[in-house]
Amino acid sequence: TSMRMEKFEYEFVKITGVRVILGKGGMKENTERACKDFGAIHCVFPAGNAVVAATEVEEIAEAQTRLAHLHIFGKSEQCNPRIGVSYATTAMTGGSAEAAYLLGWVYLYGIGVSRDPVFAEAMLQWAHQRGYQKATTLLKKNNWLPNK
Repeated sequence: TSMRMEKFEYEFVKITGVRVILGKGGMKENTERACKDFGAIHCVFPAGNAVVAATEVEEIAEAQTRLAHLHIFGKSEQCNPRIGVSYATTAMTGGSAEAAYLLGWVYLYGIGVSRDPVFAEAMLQWAHQRGYQKATTLLKKNNWLPNK
């Protein structure tokens, strides 16, 4: 996490069910309230270890994103969009902009989850800020970004 996520943290924990928040620094009121209300914990990496952790988490996030795709878009009877959301959530917390886009997409259209345009926009904005073009396109389509 980072302070950029603080304004979304309470809703993110509430909607996704995440119970462990990892970061390199402190958070504020929304994270503290989410931890108290939903039984989550916020763990802080010791100084100098965030880069090592990010490197290891990135590989896991890529695999989780692939699994999210399979469950959200797959045609098999074993595919389950709710499981895809769980995988995407894990990948997004690991830094995957693509996973954040997937979360934005499923919450925007209510695929396997209750439709939540506010949360969808937050996830799409997060992905857009990391340069994920599909998120930018969807934000513009919904008039959440100015057309340039």
